[in-house]
Amino acid sequence: ALPISLYTFGFGADHNEACLRNLATGSGSSGLYYYIKTPDDIPTAFADALGGLTSVVAQNVKLSLEAVGTGVSVKRVLGSTYTRDAEGSVVLGDLFAEDEKDVLVELQLPKLRAPQTDPPPLVLNATLRGFNVPRSAPDDVAVSLAVARPASEPAEQPVNTALDEQRNRIMVAEAMEEATRLADAGNVAAGRAELERIHRVVALSPSGGTDLSNMLKAQCVELQGHYADASNYRMV
Repeated sequence: ALPISLYTFGFGADHNEACLRNLATGSGSSGLYYYIKTPDDIPTAFADALGGLTSVVAQNVKLSLEAVGTGVSVKRVLGSTYTRDAEGSVVLGDLFAEDEKDVLVELQLPKLRAPQTDPPPLVLNATLRGFNVPRSAPDDVAVSLAVARPASEPAEQPVNTALDEQRNRIMVAEAMEEATRLADAGNVAAGRAELERIHRVVALSPSGGTDLSNMLKAQCVELQGHYADASNYRMV
């Protein structure tokens, strides 16, 4: 039987994002989760979902990651949104026109005897493969990542806040899952402490004041109220 793609919509802050996201991404190759902050966002979210159903531009898309250089390895792909196939490629499924996917990858780099900056050494090759629907043919796109490794961090080194936001999102989702696991095992206080911990981490992060990070912090605070004691937790 063919998989059925499920589109889920979370209204306001009072919903389980992890649950809705897992339902969507686990239902089929093109399911999506939408966060709807206010009633004004409803038409845009539904229009995007309905429009995407008729604008698939690539099918069965996979992202392969190949570490380059001695001692370099792909330590992990953060989050649980995407699965890995038998060859280790990240399964993205179908891609829509104007679609964007955030895949955070953690690399392990070896200790160097001397700085390497000119040219910066290659550490990763990434290849995106799939079926190009408009061309009706297989297609692939390859890029490489080079990382300069100076003796010390430049004083004016900018922080990629978009990357940091996505890192916060994944860490919060993982912390919420851990808090639930602890509370379900009878340790509600430890679950609340986990939510308090991740709230502090996000607040102190470089992107701690952005809209996305503020929303994540608000979700943590709201959930902490449900972890006041075992009685409150059982009522949720």
